[in-house]
Amino acid sequence: MLNLVSYFFAAAVVILCLVVPRRYALSIPLGAVPLASVELNVGVGLSLFQVGVAVLFLRFFLSGSVRLTNAQGLVFLLIALFAATASAAITLDSAPQQDFFGGYFRNGWPRTFVTLVLVSLMVLPIFLVEGLRNNIECNLTIKVFLLSVFVFSVLGLFHSAYYSLTQVDLFPIGAMSADNSLLRSPVLSISGVTYLRPTGLSGEPKILALVNVIALAVMVHFRSIYRKITFRLFASIYLITVLACFSTSAFICIFVYLMFFLFRRPISMFKKPAAMFVLLASMNFGLLGSMLYVVEAGGVSTNSTVALDEVGFAQTLADRTIGRVEVEDFDYIISKSMLETPNYFFLGKGLGQSHVDTDHLIPERMRYYTEGKILSPKSGSLFLLANAGVLGSICFILFIVNYITQSSMRRRADDAYLRKFVDRSSYLLAFLLCVAFLRFYVFEYIFLLIAVAKYSPVLSDKRAPLLRRRLRERLSGMSGSLVR
Repeated sequence: MLNLVSYFFAAAVVILCLVVPRRYALSIPLGAVPLASVELNVGVGLSLFQVGVAVLFLRFFLSGSVRLTNAQGLVFLLIALFAATASAAITLDSAPQQDFFGGYFRNGWPRTFVTLVLVSLMVLPIFLVEGLRNNIECNLTIKVFLLSVFVFSVLGLFHSAYYSLTQVDLFPIGAMSADNSLLRSPVLSISGVTYLRPTGLSGEPKILALVNVIALAVMVHFRSIYRKITFRLFASIYLITVLACFSTSAFICIFVYLMFFLFRRPISMFKKPAAMFVLLASMNFGLLGSMLYVVEAGGVSTNSTVALDEVGFAQTLADRTIGRVEVEDFDYIISKSMLETPNYFFLGKGLGQSHVDTDHLIPERMRYYTEGKILSPKSGSLFLLANAGVLGSICFILFIVNYITQSSMRRRADDAYLRKFVDRSSYLLAFLLCVAFLRFYVFEYIFLLIAVAKYSPVLSDKRAPLLRRRLRERLSGMSGSLVR
């Protein structure tokens, strides 16, 4: 029954992406971000966001509005993908392969092809925004994202409260995913009271929590488009949801965001390409180095199976934060295999082949839920390293840096106020990428947020109507000069 709901949602997203006017179109996939648990099974699970991006890209690519040459730094992305694909060819030719359940697309070269498609869907929003920037309602796009997160966060909190009253889990983890063979409920026992961490339709508490952290950061940055009472209501719900989810990743990201926000002026100095590259590379490889160090020291999490620990709230909070200085299950296994075979560090194991040479490293206590499953990194930094190596990671970061700092608007804008926005938005862009380096699934939608934010300087000031008109005139003039 719940799988039918997934197809209903997917059909609704497809129809909306085809009929909604182009200036509102990008709000459809962004509005679907909190529904991460709803997957369309086409041999591999596709989220509603990915379905929406694919439909929009086909719609506007076929109409000529979007071209693959629209985004700067494309050569770096192509080098990273070529290196990852070449590495996959080497791995598939030399390393022993293991068959996985789930169909044809989960093994060998089909797995590499599927991963290539998923990575492409991750970066396609950049080309969409570049092609449609003259016709994007950035104000509405941001508001739809924030409203969607708010609504599904309230649903998640209701979900948790309903369980407390009835002991019935309305949305168990895995209920609407492509593989729903193992359903589970994320419960804790605090001071003897059973508590369900809210998931809503996000699939897992940590996914809902991270979406709320990102929404909170975006809303703080664009707070001038809301009245104070609305801002306080939305921000309060976001923060309450993060706390209710008891997600270690979200707690870490809240702390990281506070650091980025407090030091936003020094971070604005990293707006030049070389400085931005140093900042992002330091975040990526710093996180990666810390992870490998913890793995070498033997820190591994076994908390994927949810236990009932009858402890107090303070102890539970401590256990979910400072008490979890460790690397999670799949990341631990993949990191350990990388350390055992240093040759993988330069080019990685290849696109979609991060699971190779890991079977002998899976602890017996984990085999019951890893048996027959693809081991894919949860950390964005580890995903880049395992799939594309150090070379691919550097090229991917260069692509990001080139896009953020060398956009056509930034090169040609002579309006001091627009340049000021680019300067003061650097901390937000860096924070969003930091979250993606920590959790790979955030990469899925982070580029669309970054691309929209890059072309929405008018949202952060009271002079929005005037600046919006000036920005559109400038971009229209640029398009006209290119045609001439």
